[in-house]
Amino acid sequence: MIDPPAALAEHTRVAMSHLGADILALDFLETQEGEYVLIEANDTPGLSGFPEQLREHLANCLRSRITAR
Repeated sequence: MIDPPAALAEHTRVAMSHLGADILALDFLETQEGEYVLIEANDTPGLSGFPEQLREHLANCLRSRITAR
């Protein structure tokens, strides 16, 4: 959907790994100096604004992880 800055994508992957999360959204604000500040973490992010195909893909990924456990 979006191509986030590499540092933010990596920060999100590290947080997911640390928390053992299957899905995670981190919300950042960019300061006037161009630095990013984490303001919120969502372990159940809202998906209402995403295309149906992406939501189906996510649902399939989560189903496969649940059945693999």
